[in-house]
Amino acid sequence: MSNPINPFIWLDSQAADAADFYAAAFPGARLLGGSPLVVSVHVGGLKLSLLNGGPQFKVNPSISFFYNCDSEAEINALWEALSRGGILMPLDAYPFARKCGWLKDRFGVSWQVVPRVLEELMADPARSSRVVDAFLKMKKFDIAGLMRA
Repeated sequence: MSNPINPFIWLDSQAADAADFYAAAFPGARLLGGSPLVVSVHVGGLKLSLLNGGPQFKVNPSISFFYNCDSEAEINALWEALSRGGILMPLDAYPFARKCGWLKDRFGVSWQVVPRVLEELMADPARSSRVVDAFLKMKKFDIAGLMRA
């Protein structure tokens, strides 16, 4: 469980709410506790530390978390949970992020909810360009659509 890289996210006085949100959204996630300044949650093999830092810095899509899912049901459940109170990424300021499973949760953190099979499909030189064409038309990944590509 010990990972040498632990994301540390600066939030505007929302650390406890964000930790509860992530613990509820991700299967197997759990709160690790904390202090009034930093709250931690274990998600997908990573310890996320959430700082009640104040309004000086804002989270933006230049950093995102890429989460691999094994099934369409897992994609749908995680997509629903993370997008609750957040926004999908049809933002004119981020044209590439309009596609490919990106969303921004209600705390401003960007997520890419991606099927694990995508890596295998992209590794096949005979299919990779068709797979890219298919997923660039998707906001939320559709495994069946990728498999048909």
